[in-house]
Amino acid sequence: MQKEHRILKFFMPLLACVYGFGTIYACGVIGGNGFSLPLFCLRVAAQVALIALTVWIIRKPLTHLFPQVGAYPIECPAWRVVALLLLITPLWCIMKGKLLYLLLPGTEMQTMTYAADELKTDLVLSLSAVFVGPVCEELCFRFLPLAAYKKKATQVMVGVLAALFFGLLHTKNLLGSFVDALIFTLVFIFTGQIGISMVLHGCINLWPMVFCVLVHFGVLEIQNSSVPVIWLIGNGTTLIIAMVMAVMGVAVYLLGKRKTA
Repeated sequence: MQKEHRILKFFMPLLACVYGFGTIYACGVIGGNGFSLPLFCLRVAAQVALIALTVWIIRKPLTHLFPQVGAYPIECPAWRVVALLLLITPLWCIMKGKLLYLLLPGTEMQTMTYAADELKTDLVLSLSAVFVGPVCEELCFRFLPLAAYKKKATQVMVGVLAALFFGLLHTKNLLGSFVDALIFTLVFIFTGQIGISMVLHGCINLWPMVFCVLVHFGVLEIQNSSVPVIWLIGNGTTLIIAMVMAVMGVAVYLLGKRKTA
């Protein structure tokens, strides 16, 4: 490998995170502080354009410099994997809330309430957070920093650094985002499929919004932190529902795998 390539490879994680910060910040500026449907649509269009640009960077110049990058597919995983992730994520969201509460025991918890106007706005915003944002963020903070390296040990070390940058991007929920990013990193490293990380990321963004809807209609009771980002700590009923869904997800995955075998 040429000296220039080695230098570029060494700085790839930092360059990827800076690129990720820049692209996501630029989209955030377009969206503004308040909610406006035209600006929201413009923001989503900008995110899609940046995703297309990032995929081109990966498949053309980056793969030319580091051929091993081309071995990683950028595609949606099998339906049974999507079903598994969708059904086990609620349990992870609740367990993560309990973990964060143990790590930060002084955090004040309160019963979640949700006004109708807030719910409508957040439901629209969640469309981007579930379907577009995870694709962009996983390409920038997982694929770009890690795919140029062959050794899994190196990928893990780089992945921890990228997870820290990812947490800093979500300053209101730094610890929670850092923990999520570590999971996304391990999933990508040990499956070799960024699509699985994207779907998992989207599901983790989806379920808090679903819980908010259920809370709004009085179906569930959930505690959230005083920090302005939801840490889900459900009651016994919520936990039981999440565990049942996780078991169903595993069953659907195994049944689908058996049928395709």
